[in-house]
Amino acid sequence: MVARTVRDREVGGSNPLAPTKTFFQVETSRLFRDMRRFIISGRVQGVGFRYFTQRQAMSRQIVGWVRNRVDGTVEVVADGQGSDMKKFMEAVKSGPPWARVSSIEERKAPEETFNDFTILR
Repeated sequence: MVARTVRDREVGGSNPLAPTKTFFQVETSRLFRDMRRFIISGRVQGVGFRYFTQRQAMSRQIVGWVRNRVDGTVEVVADGQGSDMKKFMEAVKSGPPWARVSSIEERKAPEETFNDFTILR
């Protein structure tokens, strides 16, 4: 009985093909993530900035959202791992070719859980 219990835990219960994730793996995957909030100013609305941001995020396994604000800025909340977040931020700082980023206000964002990167309207 003990051997079966150990085997079941290691292979995901009665289905040997089921993926397993231990508590340690879940906790360490969250530990190395960095959730940030950005307010991007400049010519960033009407130039495809949100779609550009979404493509950059999805290509780097970044989750969160992007939206236009009424004051003409774009707000981004992004959650990802260190090197991916760094590359994402470099891309967002330059923006698409027709955008002009004049400044980015960056701060830590409160913890949220996202499944993907979405464009909010």
